[in-house]
Amino acid sequence: MFIVAPVFDFNQQFTGEVALEINMDSIYKFIQENTGLGETGETLVVRQEGDHILFLNPLLHDPQAALKRKASFGDKAAIPAQEAASGRVGSGIVRDYRNEIVLGAWRYIPTLSWGIVVKIDLQEVLIPITRLRNRIVTFYFIVIILIVIISAVIVKLVYKPIQMLHKGAEIIGGGNLDYKVGIDSKDEIGKLARAFDQMSEDLKIAQEKLVRTEKLSIIGQLASSVAHELRNPLGVMKNVVYYLNMLDLTKNSPELKENLNIINQEIENSDKIMTDLLEFSRSKEPLWRLENINLILKEILKRLIILPNIELKLELRDGLPEIEVDVLQMQQLFYNLVKNALEAMDKGGQLRIKTELEDNAFVEVSILDTGTGISKENITKIFEPLFSTKTKGTGLGLSVCASIVASHNGKIQVESEVGKGTVFIVKLPIKRG
Repeated sequence: MFIVAPVFDFNQQFTGEVALEINMDSIYKFIQENTGLGETGETLVVRQEGDHILFLNPLLHDPQAALKRKASFGDKAAIPAQEAASGRVGSGIVRDYRNEIVLGAWRYIPTLSWGIVVKIDLQEVLIPITRLRNRIVTFYFIVIILIVIISAVIVKLVYKPIQMLHKGAEIIGGGNLDYKVGIDSKDEIGKLARAFDQMSEDLKIAQEKLVRTEKLSIIGQLASSVAHELRNPLGVMKNVVYYLNMLDLTKNSPELKENLNIINQEIENSDKIMTDLLEFSRSKEPLWRLENINLILKEILKRLIILPNIELKLELRDGLPEIEVDVLQMQQLFYNLVKNALEAMDKGGQLRIKTELEDNAFVEVSILDTGTGISKENITKIFEPLFSTKTKGTGLGLSVCASIVASHNGKIQVESEVGKGTVFIVKLPIKRG
């Protein structure tokens, strides 16, 4: 850039000119410093020349613009440059020399008669705002998704289980103790549900025990009364049969003798039923005594008739510890179980009696037969009083067995399959109490 000025002498006579050459590189470098203005920001300098403005520095988008590019006043483009060259100060969203929308600020420099403009494309200005907006939208979208997920989790883990618990409480409260809430989760609600199910199971068992106790009490009273009332007439009938057999009347009448024998057998069967009824009605406290279970089993086998078509297999473990039991009750218990096994094998089979030590805490006795077996619908009822699948019998034998085992703090289990046989397992604690 050249600055030229005339030179006059003291008489005001023109004597020449002074021309100064200015290197604009440093000025342009200063003007074009766009730190903080991003990629589209720039600073530009203009001046008014008549009805148009002249750009004094290279432009970002027009490096050859210095002292060459012009813009007319009144154009829709280069608004900041027009404002600055006109001597005005301001800022706002306007159109620049490219006719692009920018955010600019401008002011007039009176000493130089220049206008200076600083601008940046509006699109770039809005990038942080757009990014912030997108982040906010994304954040809210993620929050909404999290709320939906958390709500679904709460519904699944809390609301629905609580509803199920409430429903279960109403159903069980209505008397259906077989209903199960059935929540298997491992959280606190799952634990509560399992405790709830266990409570209903315990209530069911307690109810069954109460009903069974009341039933047993009534049956026991009735059985005792009936047994006493019938035993005396049966005794008289047995004596009559005995004396008739002593007379000579039966010598010449085999048919009469056979009928008397039938009557006598039926009297003995009836007497056995009376004995079972009386045993069932009695609630005697056990007379505790140390005894070896193997000896008790061998003793009751001497009292039973084992037919030739039945194979007896004993697997009695040596060295079993003696345990405290009521010997008479133990004999009655195993007598009934072995007798039932023999009766189930009327066509022959194998009877297996096994003793074992379980966890050094129980003596276990297993009585296995290969008889007719018990159906699934009956196996849950066999310990109920008066239940029997036999044509003859009181249905009290296994009830008495269950009572004896319970009085010894033991356990009795049964497994059976129709046509293959049955196994009764009795577990008696080594230490009483």
